[in-house]
Amino acid sequence: MVIKSMREKKHSMKKSVLLLFLAFLLFLFGYNNRPCAAGSYENCWTKCKEIFSDDFCKEACKQYRWKAFAFDKRGIYFYNTKSVTLETHVNLATKKSEKWAKVWIKMIPTEKGREELVKEFGEKYEKAGFYLELCEIDCTEIEFHRLKGILYSSDGEIIEETGRLFFSPWKQVVPRKVIEVLFDEVCSKM
Repeated sequence: MVIKSMREKKHSMKKSVLLLFLAFLLFLFGYNNRPCAAGSYENCWTKCKEIFSDDFCKEACKQYRWKAFAFDKRGIYFYNTKSVTLETHVNLATKKSEKWAKVWIKMIPTEKGREELVKEFGEKYEKAGFYLELCEIDCTEIEFHRLKGILYSSDGEIIEETGRLFFSPWKQVVPRKVIEVLFDEVCSKM
């Protein structure tokens, strides 16, 4: 009976990880228009209020150490300017220089974005306040993958978390998507 319980817990954890990954993919790739780029609080505020309500923008744009880099109908995307790590090394086999970046991303969903999460993944997403994700970007090959993701409620409680056991496969940076804006922003610093 204990083994069955452990199997059920393992299956439940795998399902949660998959749902969280799918939720972020929905946010990251689920639209067709290129997102607006932004920067400082003033830029965030200016771009945000073109799309969303003043109340949403006042709160969302107050992200210290976080720089707004994209907006879409689902929310605002930031990256932590203090967490970006950049690496350059030479691949001994090819003799080519390779450039890598790791960066924390924060996504604050709008009410519509939250509704889409609830519709797709269930009631527990009604309280979704923001999503953090650690991404690794291969600036040379124009690829990225996810290392960790955490979904928080609006009061800061963890709703769901994926850890080091969950690595997404490497994917090409897709033009006209949020990830392309992040790629341009982070890799241009190298």
